[in-house]
Amino acid sequence: MEVLIYALILASSIPVGLILAWLCDDEVVYGKKWFKIILYVLCIGLIGVLLFYFNWSIVLSLVYMIIVTLISLIKTLKKRHVFKSH
Repeated sequence: MEVLIYALILASSIPVGLILAWLCDDEVVYGKKWFKIILYVLCIGLIGVLLFYFNWSIVLSLVYMIIVTLISLIKTLKKRHVFKSH
C-alpha cells in the first residue's frame, strides 16, 4: 500500500511540473541555466541521501523536485521563443 501512495505522489509531479512551466512561461526560458544547476544539485543530493542517510521522505522529496525541474528544463529545450521588447 505504501508503494502505491509513493507512486501516486511521484506521478502528481508530472502535472505539477507541466502547470508550473505553463504558468511561468517567461521565467522558464530565461532560467535554463539555473534549471540545469538545480538538477545537478538535486541529483547529487539524492545520491548522497541514498548512500549515507536513507530516508523515504527525503528521497521522495528529492525525486519529486527532480521530476518537476526536469519537466521545466525539457520545456525550455522545446521552446523556440523570439524575445519581444516591450
